[in-house]
Amino acid sequence: MTQDFDDLEELLEDFVGELRQTNKSKGTIDTYCRNVGYFRAYLAAEGRPTNVDSLTKDAIGAYIGHTLVRPNQRTGKP
Repeated sequence: MTQDFDDLEELLEDFVGELRQTNKSKGTIDTYCRNVGYFRAYLAAEGRPTNVDSLTKDAIGAYIGHTLVRPNQRTGKP
């Protein structure tokens, strides 16, 4: 299996580097990473591609809708 350099996981590493260069706090970086991870996991669970070129407005809208009805992933509360 080859690594897709346009995959959200790969791009997240670059994004974290940019956040560090602009002196963002560890808490901010951790929150961004966690939330991108949730989004990527959702895409994979739904059988949607996780590379940036394949992201659609529909996929993002479906994820937003999903976040409004699912329990909180950190706390398990509605």
